[in-house]
Amino acid sequence: ALRLIGRLAFPLYAYQLAEGTQHTRNTGRYLLRLALFALLSELPFDLALQGGHFTWQAQNVYWTLLLGAGAIFAYQRTEQSIWLKWTGPLAAAATATLLRTDYGWYGVLVILLFFLTRQDSQKRAAWVVIPLAMQVTAPLALLPITHANGEKGRGWKWPFYLFYPVHLLALYALRLWLAP
Repeated sequence: ALRLIGRLAFPLYAYQLAEGTQHTRNTGRYLLRLALFALLSELPFDLALQGGHFTWQAQNVYWTLLLGAGAIFAYQRTEQSIWLKWTGPLAAAATATLLRTDYGWYGVLVILLFFLTRQDSQKRAAWVVIPLAMQVTAPLALLPITHANGEKGRGWKWPFYLFYPVHLLALYALRLWLAP
């Protein structure tokens, strides 16, 4: 049941990231912040899900978010041929797969679809629901997203950034408590 509820989180974060890339004043700082939280979240992720210290078996979702943001910035900055425009996103998806990030290439695709359909909520619903359907309850996240106005949020950035590593540490503590 908790996993089904948790499947709502990724589409919400992916949508917010796609929107955030459009509102940031400094892409370098945006990417650096995602990279720092990816590093900060890796040990809690490994502890909560692998039960031990750093492992290459899987990497936390912040790496996927970082690669998704990089894919968007690369796509935006390439003015030349359509083939070159897709080089950055394809490289990001391949990197997500190689690093075994949470959601992998699929996550990068969802982030990019939120970006590409940001101007048209009907297109967004049609295109994003297809990959989200792979995660049974994930399409339900589109309900609050359809009511978003696309404007920059006010002051809620840090709690959302911190929630992920803190909740992983709480899950690890619960794991220790239930199975000493």
